[in-house]
Amino acid sequence: DTGAWDPLRGLAQWQRVLATTDDVPLDPELAALRLAACEAVVRLGFHQGLPVDEVTALISEGDALAARLGDERAAAFLVSARGNVVSARGDVDGARALHEAAYERAVRAGDDEASLLIAARLVHAERVTGQLRDTSQRADAILAASQGMPIMRSITAARHHLELARITVLLDLGQPAVGGAELAAVITALRRENALAELAWALALTALLIRHTGDVSPLLVGRVEEARALAQSVGIPSLLAYTAAALGIVRTTQRRWTEARDLALEVLDAPVDLGHAFYCGLDPNLQLSYAHQGLGDPDRALAFAELALDRACARRSVLDQTDALLTAGRLLRRRGEPGERARGHRFLQHGLALARATGSRPRLPLFWMELAGVAQQAGDARGAQARRRRAVRWLSRVDAVGFVSRLIAASEAHPGER
Repeated sequence: DTGAWDPLRGLAQWQRVLATTDDVPLDPELAALRLAACEAVVRLGFHQGLPVDEVTALISEGDALAARLGDERAAAFLVSARGNVVSARGDVDGARALHEAAYERAVRAGDDEASLLIAARLVHAERVTGQLRDTSQRADAILAASQGMPIMRSITAARHHLELARITVLLDLGQPAVGGAELAAVITALRRENALAELAWALALTALLIRHTGDVSPLLVGRVEEARALAQSVGIPSLLAYTAAALGIVRTTQRRWTEARDLALEVLDAPVDLGHAFYCGLDPNLQLSYAHQGLGDPDRALAFAELALDRACARRSVLDQTDALLTAGRLLRRRGEPGERARGHRFLQHGLALARATGSRPRLPLFWMELAGVAQQAGDARGAQARRRRAVRWLSRVDAVGFVSRLIAASEAHPGER
């Protein structure tokens, strides 16, 4: 499959297969070829800006061909592809259910490669819905079982997809030492295998490690910058957008606000709604909120934060909701109107509840620091101090020591909250 090493060329070749087999009688051999083309174009086009309507039509045709031929592998992939479409349209719960059904179908078919690839999609979908603990356990179990699978390049590549999905969950759960070590191991393997697109994606995941720990060491920053360069050489639209968003996270953490703003604007201009649908934590509207806050424009920062919150609620992306609530709550509580401050307080309380419910421990100290400011504004100095101490304890628990001095400095920047 050319798409395994050259996705752009692979998509073009499979699209030619569809064109040459269109409106011709399909004997079993030709039907199998067209089914393979339907599945490949959907899979490769997912990350290359293929229109949703075209994807949906190909899935429907592929479903019919798979049923006719009894091809359970293709059928499983197409069910999972339908999950991607559903996710892009905002129904992440429906997407999760479809990925789960597809995974079970692949397992019943005894297809190891398909089951691992679809399991990775399922883990991503469960992460979006905030099921961090459950999906971590699921990924652990599937990866453990995969050790008995045949040693084949295709299966190894599929296992890497699941490993990377699991790493994102580990980082969200506040296990940067484990997740960071596993990420480094996967990056080493992908370099050895010369899998450039997958390597770019893995390198870009380092941005989540930076985001949760505040560690902007040259090694980690260099990985994300390398991911960006690789994406530009590979040319896959959703990978370009993903690495731009990842580098935006890094520039935000470095407080390089103008660069962060420009990268977020680039992501907004990218025509990759379908392929970008399950990447939570990378909403360019939220990145624009951070950038405008850093650039001294709190009104625009709040407008983008509320836009990000509306988008996250519409998609029912729980982690994105949590981040948007934190950002909007932070901005609202610093405004002069009592009503806005009260609304900000409610946002912070709701976001803290979501962070607790999902088990996303790196997000907890950020809420406690903001709630310390709320207590200080209310004249409760003792409560504010207790909340700041709790924030610092949580930062230590999740190895986010890079943020300790920053959070203390942020509180000191507001004399009325000291």
